[in-house]
Amino acid sequence: MLYDPDNTNYIYDSRQFLTDDEAHILMSDYRRRSVAHGFKQLSLKDMSLMQAASSILALVLFIGLIIGFIVALKMGHPAIGTILFASVFLIAGLMMAISGKESQNSSGNSALSTRTAGLMFVMMGLSAIIPMALMNRIGSAHAFIFLAAGLFTWAGLFFSADMVRRAFRARKTYGEPVTAQCTGYVRTVQSNSESGPWLCTHEIFEYEYNGMRYQAINPVCTGRDAMLAVGEYVEVRIHPKKPDEPVYASDGRVTAGGSAAGILFASVFVIAGIGLLLFGIFGHINDADFEVKNRLAPNSSQSSLADGKTALTDDYIQSRIDDPAVNWEISLYEIADKYEDAEYGYLIELTDGSVRNASKEVWDSFEPGQSFYQIINADTGEYLKVYRCEQWEYTGTRPVKAGDTT
Repeated sequence: MLYDPDNTNYIYDSRQFLTDDEAHILMSDYRRRSVAHGFKQLSLKDMSLMQAASSILALVLFIGLIIGFIVALKMGHPAIGTILFASVFLIAGLMMAISGKESQNSSGNSALSTRTAGLMFVMMGLSAIIPMALMNRIGSAHAFIFLAAGLFTWAGLFFSADMVRRAFRARKTYGEPVTAQCTGYVRTVQSNSESGPWLCTHEIFEYEYNGMRYQAINPVCTGRDAMLAVGEYVEVRIHPKKPDEPVYASDGRVTAGGSAAGILFASVFVIAGIGLLLFGIFGHINDADFEVKNRLAPNSSQSSLADGKTALTDDYIQSRIDDPAVNWEISLYEIADKYEDAEYGYLIELTDGSVRNASKEVWDSFEPGQSFYQIINADTGEYLKVYRCEQWEYTGTRPVKAGDTT
């Protein structure tokens, strides 16, 4: 990245080694400049009328989507809330992909360019919006599985593809050796969830190529202290078409591309995403089990009863069934016992004498003495939905069939 000495967003420094106090002062200074730069970007006085109107509209839209997300969750509509939250990523991604403008605070090559990251956000947003919009058609279990599959797959594809592209470009095009001198350092603050904020140092290289003199920032971060002293000469590699982006590594290897470990790690996300997708398409998924296992909160638009339960109405049950033309019936069952069997796995015994096989999660979530409503297709006997009696009380008009609850 070309170094601009007039850019006030940089923290320029000439010290190779820093004490803890000096590092703390630089980190505080960097945060102050970053905040000031952020407010400057939001300042309307330096914008044209069109830019100011667009910024205000975008801000209002983002705030509205976040508020809508919170309200939807409060009202018991997780699908709508997820769509609104994913819309934030979709819109932000579109803006990044269209503008393609890199942050001035960046002091080296980021993992993804702004445009590439924008496209990734767009695809991840669509991966959440599409299955949530089709939830009533494909069922809640499939919708959330496809959402997770999309997020894993697109994130892994973009990162692995970008690393492969960088590695290929580094090996094929960064072939021009040039002698560069370290003239100083640019320091930024990085952070992660494990170690918190830390100081990142990048050398400033000065060199001549094809009669032009360049000052560029080393994309390799060396931590709080620099590996090269000011005035020291090293060999860097140059891309003939991008001479302001030198490549350097302390061991002499070209490192503009992604490492094999990084590519492998990103590929794991792709494999996990494709696995989830195949499971969603071909796996045996009981949507009713999914609702029981996750104990989905009752819809707050339903009326609450005196005992704290939510009224389970005919209209609500019909709205939760994929096909509105299905003729359904409701039964009430009580659990007599549960146990494990070496051959059949996790079993739940009902008070009517029947025994049902269950997943480990569902088996763990029920205890003897608890009751549940079961909704089935009256014509085919297909198992549709389950509602816990500790959360719901049926107040509809259809007869509750003879599950033995004595």
